[in-house]
Amino acid sequence: MQGLHGLLCVMHSSNKNLFFFLIISLYAIQSNSVHSFESIQFIGGALYESTYDSAVDLAGNIYLTGYTLSTDFSQSETEYSSSTQDQNCFLTKSSFSQPEQSKTIIFGGNGNEVCRQIAIDSAQNIYIIGETQSDDLNVSDFSSLKGDWDGFLYKFDKHLNWLAGMYIGGSNTDFAHGLTILQDNKLVIVGETWSTDLITTSDAYVEDCFSLNICNGKTANVFLKLIDSNNINSTQAIYSTYLGGNRSDKAHAVSAANNRVYIVGETQSADFPLIKQISDIQKGNLDAFVSVFDFSSIPKPQLVFSSFIGGNGSDNAITIKIDQDQNMIIAGNSSSDDFPTTNDAFSQRCADGNQFCASNSGNFSDIFVVKIGPLFTLDYASLFGGSNNEVVNSLIIDDDNNWWLAGLSNSDDLPLTDNAKDNGCNHRVNCQQIEDGFYIKLNSALQNKNSLYFSSYIGGEKTDNLKKLHFFQDKLITVGNTSSASLIESTDNLNTINNNGDLFVTLDDIPTNSFYVKGEKHKLDSSIRPPSASHLNLTILLSLSLIIVLFRRPYKFNLRSLIS
Repeated sequence: MQGLHGLLCVMHSSNKNLFFFLIISLYAIQSNSVHSFESIQFIGGALYESTYDSAVDLAGNIYLTGYTLSTDFSQSETEYSSSTQDQNCFLTKSSFSQPEQSKTIIFGGNGNEVCRQIAIDSAQNIYIIGETQSDDLNVSDFSSLKGDWDGFLYKFDKHLNWLAGMYIGGSNTDFAHGLTILQDNKLVIVGETWSTDLITTSDAYVEDCFSLNICNGKTANVFLKLIDSNNINSTQAIYSTYLGGNRSDKAHAVSAANNRVYIVGETQSADFPLIKQISDIQKGNLDAFVSVFDFSSIPKPQLVFSSFIGGNGSDNAITIKIDQDQNMIIAGNSSSDDFPTTNDAFSQRCADGNQFCASNSGNFSDIFVVKIGPLFTLDYASLFGGSNNEVVNSLIIDDDNNWWLAGLSNSDDLPLTDNAKDNGCNHRVNCQQIEDGFYIKLNSALQNKNSLYFSSYIGGEKTDNLKKLHFFQDKLITVGNTSSASLIESTDNLNTINNNGDLFVTLDDIPTNSFYVKGEKHKLDSSIRPPSASHLNLTILLSLSLIIVLFRRPYKFNLRSLIS
């Protein structure tokens, strides 16, 4: 909110036809929050928690998962946890219409867990994948922990009651990163495996990783599994295969449409399998990849497309969605100063002066978004970012095929639109030390330098990370992690935040379209930052003192307040 901005005192002398004008300027009285959302919820306990993924059902209920060190979530239950002394998973169900009915369960075993992805099927069952070091997880088959870390799959009903579970992995380290649900409620799970004895099916693309010399226990490969949601059993997968080359390969996300499964991730393998590729060679130490399996092929699923994406730096693909026209929309991170952008890109090169450009150090500087057509043609590729580091976490597509991306940024000069809810990185002088979240809307129909329809920071005085965006009816839901007590001003702030790091969920109208003018810089003007309390109090005290002195003189006053 804004308060008194200035006070105009008009003084008239009874003896002389003179007017004296005195303008007393006061600072704008503003809250520390830059945002104003319809509603916000902070979720968490006394210690640290982080969300990795979230989902929204048809009734508008919001489900969040990740990991926590806390054991005191409000309205939490722990009946599935053997131990709460380590890092455990959580599953939270909440809503903005009935926040008092929010519920959290904390689950895990005698080791550490991380929950990565969540999905909801047509019967409102909830599926979560992640990785665990616990050897005592609840399972519905006879699977067990075999490596130092194994993946796992859990199934819950809509009331958060546990239904089934299984381990995923071999005798080495395995991580489950990506999850999607097919129309017939079959589950597709992808990740990385360091195991040479992962259980595969006879129709696998790579049944025996030794046969192609792509596994040795010292590097990772991609794995892909198709699981019957009504038969969660590690030994009875419908389909299970390796994918990769002779160095490390990791899958980060998976999507599905029309009997095709789309996998994205990162690879260090120059011999990663390529089919109808848009890029023939690996250009950097780490390249993004996209691979497509056709499950309608007979007699077994076929790899119908696979390609590198990247330049001379480090590139990885984080998320993929399929639009209404069967285009692949892929978002990821890049430090390549020669990333293969198209002529109609919003930004064609890694930000000027960025220390991470063309770096193979694993640091990323900009995010990228790529469109690959149904005939496997590169139709659009662009970068987005500022002069420091950006990382993308989420991609969604609206009904008009516009692309919405969310992530975190260290830059204080992101390209912002005039309708940005927050035009300042971090609300601090030095924005490059602590991250803020950001979210943007790109118009896919324009596909040119005017395609940025919305761009804004989201954050407070400490670290903030925007993890996921959702549409529900005519509202936009944002989900993320924050350590900022002053993150957001809300008309309905449902609870408060602790200083160790909590989850936040916001609800607001979908931002209207605006335009970004190429070359304009939108930075937070330090002159409009809220003043310190002592500075403000001193200013008000001096102003009131001057008014009192003037009132004691033989003048008549006509006071008018100017409220900004």
